[in-house]
Amino acid sequence: PANAALSRANLEQAAALGHTKAIRELAEMMFAGSGGPKDQERALWLKWSACIRGDDESLEELADLLDSYAENVSDSITKAQATNAARKAEEAYERLRYVGSFVHELFRTKLQSVRNK
Repeated sequence: PANAALSRANLEQAAALGHTKAIRELAEMMFAGSGGPKDQERALWLKWSACIRGDDESLEELADLLDSYAENVSDSITKAQATNAARKAEEAYERLRYVGSFVHELFRTKLQSVRNK
């Protein structure tokens, strides 16, 4: 617990400076209540923040957290919305991976053709 509190404090400082990995890790700690109070809504916001900063993996992690959130929320409307958001986040992650893979292969092919000339 003392180490978790120190880790969380350090992550909060790094996250405040805009370090994306720290934002991701802090979100995990906040969601679980590790090293401090549980704040799942803020944790979801932090994961989203990491995602819009260009961290692709945080989108998949956000989908997982949204699923967990939906399982534990009592309001049926919020539960349905969180479940839907989780599904859409997972779909978006899969689409981004597809596009990234395509563009990477396209560029690799282009480099090969330039080197072979």
